[in-house]
Amino acid sequence: MKKLECIALTGALVMGLLAGCGSQPSNTESNSSGTAAVEDTETVAVEQEEQETESAEAPTIYFEGFMPWIGSAGKVASTDEALEKVQNYVIEQCGVKPVPVLLPSGSEQEKLNLLISDPSEQLDIIMMNPTWESWGRLAENGQIVPLNDLLDEYGQDIKEAFSGDLEWLLDPMTDEDGNIWALPRALETTSSPTYIRKDWLDQTGLDMPETFDELEEVLAAFKEADFAGNGQTIPLLVVNEGGFNYGITSGFTKYGYGYWMDEQDSLIKPAVLQPGFEECLERVNTWYEEGYMHPDSFTLAWSDFEDLFMADRVGVIIGSYGVTANNLANLQALDPEAEYVYADGIQGPQGFMETREKASNSGMMITAKSQNPEACMKLLNWVVADSSNFLTMMYGIEGEGWRWQDKEKGLYVILDTESYGGELYIYPNNYNLRQIGQVDEESGELRADSKFMMEDQYRYDTTKESFDKAVFWNAAAIDAINPNVSDVDKMISENVIKFITGQRDLAEWNTFVNDDLQKAGIDAYMEAYTTFYNENK
Repeated sequence: MKKLECIALTGALVMGLLAGCGSQPSNTESNSSGTAAVEDTETVAVEQEEQETESAEAPTIYFEGFMPWIGSAGKVASTDEALEKVQNYVIEQCGVKPVPVLLPSGSEQEKLNLLISDPSEQLDIIMMNPTWESWGRLAENGQIVPLNDLLDEYGQDIKEAFSGDLEWLLDPMTDEDGNIWALPRALETTSSPTYIRKDWLDQTGLDMPETFDELEEVLAAFKEADFAGNGQTIPLLVVNEGGFNYGITSGFTKYGYGYWMDEQDSLIKPAVLQPGFEECLERVNTWYEEGYMHPDSFTLAWSDFEDLFMADRVGVIIGSYGVTANNLANLQALDPEAEYVYADGIQGPQGFMETREKASNSGMMITAKSQNPEACMKLLNWVVADSSNFLTMMYGIEGEGWRWQDKEKGLYVILDTESYGGELYIYPNNYNLRQIGQVDEESGELRADSKFMMEDQYRYDTTKESFDKAVFWNAAAIDAINPNVSDVDKMISENVIKFITGQRDLAEWNTFVNDDLQKAGIDAYMEAYTTFYNENK
């Protein structure tokens, strides 16, 4: 990986990736006929010439590499042979030579900005994180190109993907003149379910909870039964603050978790100021005080959550599905009786507990200094056009790195986790990911994480939509209006946790809202968000 990063960032990655691309394929078959042998040699020579010509003619496209460990089962960097093989396959199928530029970990934003600005560096396709940058500034500076004509001519599959019910995802990528500057990556997801230990639930005799109050009964029963023994049972594990925000608060608030407009003064306000948020804090604080909730839910690292889950101690998990889904098979190998199911559609006083996490405005953009924007769009379109193409960029050549178990159902099996590390993975998007799922090669069963991503991550009928679903808050633009915004956000976050964990008495809630937030600048904060909303809604 260090070698690849170094090569990419010195502008010479293409030499490392293409070494041996024109080498002559070997012919290991023996043949007693001299004529046949000559014919075989001639055939090999023709094939080699065609390959060399094709490679020479294929335009080279440098793209901001998506970190290889995403979608590649934690593999190490690819072997040269495997990387070249995937690259040559893309050249053959798409007519474009993809070359990743891997950004140095920890300084990705700074390096990307330098690469975009430096005219001597070739970088054709970038993938902007909205917390880093916005297409607006890049478009204003002439650093990216509009995509309308390119989509019309070379992006038909992308246009088809983001049409119908998904067409609105192009709106935040489009300026007031109708110019599309980026291709969307993410859909709305329901990623903060309430997972319940079903085998424990059955032993209590309780039904799957449908309401907040019934869920509280389950937590009390799990604590009383102490299925893990010796007081080691964790009735409830909330996966960080995000689990509370997206997995619980919606049940007590009208607009779910997110920014909302107060109809009384037409100001955009943070979720914590919604009516009902205080009641939510009171109820969850009760869980904390009763010992239902793990006391360190808001401070644990991801690996800590996984360790607690694998310790076979957790009854209910609210928050990111990954803790449960990614580790369930490993837990069941230790405890075959362990079974977790999510309680879909649990409701509080104001409806569904879970808020849908809105689509990100992260998008794929083509730089203005690209010498072949047409080839850029061809490559992106090819990835979206067929799930096989998408999987090839993630896992390597079909039949070597992966194979279809049932293509019609989108089920695949991983074959090789050592050779190819996924460096050519480009245009990661939910559109493709929700159509494919990994199955276990031995059992043929869909993995729990894939099942959730395919079947359960789009439960729109049993979750709540936030007020700001289609509003993409640009941190840099809002900070330009009011530089104090991040300080207020930090203060809100810290105090929400304090109220839940009892570090601050809920009797002080009004003091927090009316005095503390006022002194911190909440009025200017809301004005900044309202200004941005009115200018961009």
